[in-house]
Amino acid sequence: LGRNKDEIKDFIDLYENSYLEKEKLWVRLGLKGTMREKADPEIVTAILRITENSAAVFCIELITDLLYVGGLIQGDSYDFRINFPGTTGSRNWSLVMPVSLEDIIRHPVTRKLKAIITGAGRA
Repeated sequence: LGRNKDEIKDFIDLYENSYLEKEKLWVRLGLKGTMREKADPEIVTAILRITENSAAVFCIELITDLLYVGGLIQGDSYDFRINFPGTTGSRNWSLVMPVSLEDIIRHPVTRKLKAIITGAGRA
């Protein structure tokens, strides 16, 4: 680029941190097999483990992600977003949960989520 390294260090950093970023994430998630583009409960569970084990004081997970892990939400998780950035309309900030609180409490996923939270020392 005709510049010394100090002048383009931000450019170099951006390149190094974005090159093969999906592959790096796959390794960080600890997932085996071929990388997949579309989210599924295994990928979301791995993400929850990472966020729960972070050094952050607060770890806020979307309830839709938790329901997705348990199979209580199926299909494209985008359809269950709470917020659709850059949009206005009746769907924005107006999600109605597709399952009752009673069904969530009785569902086996609650034990799985409790194990993730307890294992991270957050319970």
